[in-house]
Amino acid sequence: MAGLYYLLNQTDRLSKGFCYAWLFGVGKFGVGVSWVYVALQQYGDVAPPLATFFVMLFVGLLALITGLVGLAMQWPKDRRLDNSMHISRLAGCFYFAVVWVLYELIRTWLFTGFPILDAGYVTVGTWLDGFAPIFGVKGVSFVVAFVAAALVSGWHLLACAGGVLVLCSLAGLLSFTERGEARQIGIAQINISLNEKWSMATSGATFRIYEQLSQRMKAKDLVLWSEAAFVTTRPHLEEAFALVRASTGHRYIAGGYLEAANEQRYNSLLVYGEDSANYRKLRLVPFGERVPLESFLRPLLSGFVEVPHSSLDVSDSNSRSLNVAGLRLAAAICYEASFEFDTRDAVRQSDADAIVVVSEDAWFGDSLAPHQNFEMARMRAREHGRYVIRAANSGISGIVGPDGRLVAKAPQFQRTTLEGTVHTMRGATPFTRYGSLLLAMLLAAGFLTAVVLRGFEKRQVAR
Repeated sequence: MAGLYYLLNQTDRLSKGFCYAWLFGVGKFGVGVSWVYVALQQYGDVAPPLATFFVMLFVGLLALITGLVGLAMQWPKDRRLDNSMHISRLAGCFYFAVVWVLYELIRTWLFTGFPILDAGYVTVGTWLDGFAPIFGVKGVSFVVAFVAAALVSGWHLLACAGGVLVLCSLAGLLSFTERGEARQIGIAQINISLNEKWSMATSGATFRIYEQLSQRMKAKDLVLWSEAAFVTTRPHLEEAFALVRASTGHRYIAGGYLEAANEQRYNSLLVYGEDSANYRKLRLVPFGERVPLESFLRPLLSGFVEVPHSSLDVSDSNSRSLNVAGLRLAAAICYEASFEFDTRDAVRQSDADAIVVVSEDAWFGDSLAPHQNFEMARMRAREHGRYVIRAANSGISGIVGPDGRLVAKAPQFQRTTLEGTVHTMRGATPFTRYGSLLLAMLLAAGFLTAVVLRGFEKRQVAR
């Protein structure tokens, strides 16, 4: 990022600025979302050359959005905030941070959104993530972009960068939520191939494996299974969960399933025990769970890509809570955990004790995707000051503390169980309370600071 800022300051041409940022995007996404190839080639039955073409096209389109950063840093030309004067360089750092966060926001919302690889995620679990409970991950991205720009803007600005980092670390000392009662948690990581899981002939065997893993654990307040473990109806899954509870003594069992309801199918998460609650996924993965403009695009793609379960439905309800007697849970299924504002809605709706995330990362094999997904779950914990309990078929399963640090983590690609203790959390972080409002204030302050500094510099030159 620092290199990109340096290059953008070496040119005053829109075309060059766009190209520099586009090439940066190609490198960023070419590595960062290379796992799309694994999903297409292994589970979409796409020939390797065609899968490579689709990935290159996807990366190129994402990079086009990154190119907007290059344009914004060059236009309008007479207001560029960069030259040899130290004041103007400082203004340029603030302006770049604002532009970068706006770019990430566009990527979060445009065409249903793809908020992967936000800059702020690199800080999770460190002393640099102190702005996360206040402004969310985009606020941390603001800090990362500002510091990156300052690093290549002369040694005079290193002190400013250091001051921002100190402010960030001091913010990390603030505590907005308080621990309540302890809850004993178990996670079953089954580690089976997707082909096995989708085979109806092995669905009974799959359930027995989950049951056996659950029986290994001492009685828990909650045992979590992974995403889309079965294709069934809610009443049938409740009956199955009741059998597991009877043989184990667990208070609640929670697991993901493809819910058949009349003529519709949902990606759902059921919590069952003394009480029950069911959540149907609201943000489906484009082309993975639902094809946009289906009547037009599906016939075009049918000869190239065949993705199982890509015709799911979206719930009519906007509720994201999974509240049952004695336990209030905010729910996120896989892809949803990458959208910080969706998770915020879930936490606020449920007044959550904790956040539960179920995922199916076997789609991506031994790639970067499972690690990226887990890091995003850690950031959700930091933003809301709550424990995150995450279960994934092949990993990464784990428990994350309210500070974003690991409590327990299961090894990837192993059939295993994970046990730990979480605490119900009371209170709310500023990000939970106010969401994008504080981020908007940060961006406005950053932009106004850049404008004021630039105006001050012009007055100094005029004298």
